[in-house]
Amino acid sequence: MLFCMDVKRCLCASVLTRLPAVFLIALLAACGVHPDNTGVDADTRVSTGEHRPGLVISATGASIRIVFPHDARVCRIESRPVHAPPEDARSLYTGPVPREGLTVPRFEGAHDRLYHRFGIRLDDRRYESGVTDVSGLSTRQHPMPWPKPIKGVSCPVDIPDLAELGARHTHINIKLSGLLLRDSDPDPPAQWIRHEQGVRLRLDPEAVASLDQRVRALTDQGVNIVAVILNPCRGDGTRDNLWLHPATERDRGDVQYAAFNLHTHEAVARYAGLMNFLAGRYSSPGKEHGWIGGYIIGNEVDAHGIWHNMGPASEEQVAGHYINELRVAWLSVRRWHPDIPIFASLTHSWTQPSTTDPERCVAGRALLDRLVALSAAQGDFGWHVAHHPYPQDLTNPRFWMDDRTAFAYDTPLVTFRNIEVLAAYLRLPQNRYRDKPRRLILSEQGFQTEDNPDGENLQAAAYALSYERIRQIPGIDAYILHRHVDHRGEGGLRLGLWTALPEPAPASTPGRRKRIWHVFRAAGTESWYENIRFALPILDLASWQDAVVMTGPLPDRAPERGPTPTDPDRIIRLADQLDRAEVTNALDCHQRTWPRADGGVDQAIYLHPGAGSTKPARLRLRLKVPDEPRPELTFGLYLMAGNGDGVVYRVLNHDQLLFEKTVTDAQRSRHRVDLSSLRGRQIALTLEVDARETNVHDWAYWVNPSIRSHPEHSREDAG
Repeated sequence: MLFCMDVKRCLCASVLTRLPAVFLIALLAACGVHPDNTGVDADTRVSTGEHRPGLVISATGASIRIVFPHDARVCRIESRPVHAPPEDARSLYTGPVPREGLTVPRFEGAHDRLYHRFGIRLDDRRYESGVTDVSGLSTRQHPMPWPKPIKGVSCPVDIPDLAELGARHTHINIKLSGLLLRDSDPDPPAQWIRHEQGVRLRLDPEAVASLDQRVRALTDQGVNIVAVILNPCRGDGTRDNLWLHPATERDRGDVQYAAFNLHTHEAVARYAGLMNFLAGRYSSPGKEHGWIGGYIIGNEVDAHGIWHNMGPASEEQVAGHYINELRVAWLSVRRWHPDIPIFASLTHSWTQPSTTDPERCVAGRALLDRLVALSAAQGDFGWHVAHHPYPQDLTNPRFWMDDRTAFAYDTPLVTFRNIEVLAAYLRLPQNRYRDKPRRLILSEQGFQTEDNPDGENLQAAAYALSYERIRQIPGIDAYILHRHVDHRGEGGLRLGLWTALPEPAPASTPGRRKRIWHVFRAAGTESWYENIRFALPILDLASWQDAVVMTGPLPDRAPERGPTPTDPDRIIRLADQLDRAEVTNALDCHQRTWPRADGGVDQAIYLHPGAGSTKPARLRLRLKVPDEPRPELTFGLYLMAGNGDGVVYRVLNHDQLLFEKTVTDAQRSRHRVDLSSLRGRQIALTLEVDARETNVHDWAYWVNPSIRSHPEHSREDAG
């Protein structure tokens, strides 16, 4: 037994590598070390939070190669598809560590090990890793330069106008399932049928031709395209359902996009196959179809309940699934070209999520931290960040007054006012990829045009200050303003460089240039300061030298700030009573955070009428009206989409109608209901939302519904 202990403790790696494998295994077996546990005792430690230095998994067109740390002695290698549970892993090798590395075929039947996870047991620790080195994988090496100018605009409707504006970046939305034919469609010509890991993909020639036309036209104009890869949760039956995460809440009225299904071999093959198709078609050296310079996977994933739905999900579950979406996309694109980046999409909510429901929204920093940790633990790879630093109130362009922002890493929001916080955070050592900061683009953000005589000047001044600040911040590769032309269906927002013509013209038909158009055109040119001089008094700046950015170092925590402004006259906030409310006939009802124009935060109640119901969605609260002078119910109304047929809002006490209003567009409104006759009495206060002809797009909000007293002192903005 002493001999066995000495063997375990003292045989050095150089001796072990000279012994024949059969003899070594027999020798270790005599010491209680067996091939079935790879030399690891029963108390094996499983590493879930680190990646072993020196462990590299590389891929080529035909093989997977694993290079081991020089000090490792004994190993066991398994692999499993990304969708498979650990118990489905298949053994690839057990024995002494091969000093020249281990090479296995990349393909095994219908499976491509490029997308596998490798379970690697080295001595007394176990690791999981995906492929980390793709330097030998890409079939193309020609330059695909990213434009140095950062100026861009989204949703272009007039490409020659982009040339006049000097825009160098844009983003386009691509619905992956829309690139395929429906199940009921006949087969296309043979060149449109592809096979990915045994799965037959039937491309839609018309859909691809339409995308070709858009991409080629923008590329010919010198515009770099970033594609946003989306997964709408409503569509064309079976074709779309195969793409949806199994837990997607298809019937929730506010869900716009779903997470991608990666839970079966076919689902992974479809996702990987179409990402591979896009990367191959839009990176050709001859630019026959144009170029796509980068891919954003999903949209605003921290607000996953609406924009990347995978059912009620924890922060850990969201990050765990999203890192797989990013990795599969990264590997698929790298099959063609080494320089095309993959981006993760985040909102401006940094440490304060946009809703109070932890299963529908996570804080952006928390999600980013988990992605960094998972990527490092499972084999780091080159994903980057696409951020949306909208002002804290999307209807108020005065971002320099955003008081839910701070110049510290614990800031509630990251907006234009403090965007340098995110850039600095990505430069921290623990957040880097291969010792370099992950890239950062600002891929969607804009400024409201207020409906008053100064609205266009204010919008243009906001853009001037944002661009002047952003151009000073290192590490921001693109600033893509949203959007080119106003859109009537964008919830009442008017963010464009152009106005939109009224109906019956299509929703985003250019009308006339706003002042921001001229400021945008001047950005990055010698006439910049001449064109933005008008903005200084609007911004209360003496000169543009006052538009400085914080260069750091930045603190982890902001100095203690005062509480969020509250209304001292508020008596009862109905949103806080939601857990005891009676809710009937509602497709969905939940609470969400609502930013105020003064920088404070209120709570809104989302109440969506049920599908196929002839009865209104109803929320009833039994409560006592405070015995205070002049009590009243105050609330704001907001129909978010504005492109359905509208809803009817009602307030009742029992069956007595107190208020009724029909809303058909996305304009916000504020209202009061006098409750003086009910002072000190028990009531059954009911909020109703009634569909009209259809409940499609009936995304109805009651903003800050509250019972208050002393109306002569109360704030005017109830919503």
